[in-house]
Amino acid sequence: MSCRSINSEKQIGLQLPHCQVFLNLEDPRFFQVVNELLSEETDKKVVKELLKPGDSFFDIGANHGSFSIIASQILGDRGTIIAVEAQPTVAQLVKLSLQANVQCDFKVYQMALGDHAGEIEFMIPVDSSGSAGIFAEHSATHQYQKVTVPLQRFDDLVDAKRFKPSGLMKLDIEGSEYSFLKGASRTIQQLQPKIILEINPGTLAASGVGIQMLKTQLQELGYRTYTEVNDLRNHLDLDRLQADSQRNIVVFP
Repeated sequence: MSCRSINSEKQIGLQLPHCQVFLNLEDPRFFQVVNELLSEETDKKVVKELLKPGDSFFDIGANHGSFSIIASQILGDRGTIIAVEAQPTVAQLVKLSLQANVQCDFKVYQMALGDHAGEIEFMIPVDSSGSAGIFAEHSATHQYQKVTVPLQRFDDLVDAKRFKPSGLMKLDIEGSEYSFLKGASRTIQQLQPKIILEINPGTLAASGVGIQMLKTQLQELGYRTYTEVNDLRNHLDLDRLQADSQRNIVVFP
């Protein structure tokens, strides 16, 4: 394992056994990013099982891009990666990481996604970039920085006809999942990707979105079942989904 500084001593490129990742040393979450890339935990296994060469991978709320880096190892020189991260510094690090690792086509967008276009205030807790978002009740409960970022609809950002149907989407945007789905409805209905989705009672409460609203939106987009990430064979009716604990699930059309 080796590292080198980039731009400042606060940002480094870290060479791991199977990839290189660029990190912000001021962000305590960088330890977690390294662990995501080194370990063979459930989330990594899920990406490897659900993605295949030639697919498209949509990393919505990419953070430092660990999911995109993992996906790139499966896609090889085929397929496409679209990574979206609102935090300016982190989005730049994602771009550097993908340039170092990815052989297929990729694009990194620095913006927030929702159901309309414009600008929005984005709150970044100093103790972890992973909790950054637009809802103060979740992202501004401790010391934080505030930045204004572009806001866009996913349907206006990408052309669904450029991508093969199916593929995989990871959706983890700290309470903005419902508004994202509304602004991505055309693309999702056309592609019907499998979706790795974070269920977080705290962010749902902060955004004012109940679990029933989220389930109804998914069902209107054509999704019918879900699985827990540690049991991909056991499909459950989406109606049964409860926001009783924070975890990732996979939803299927």
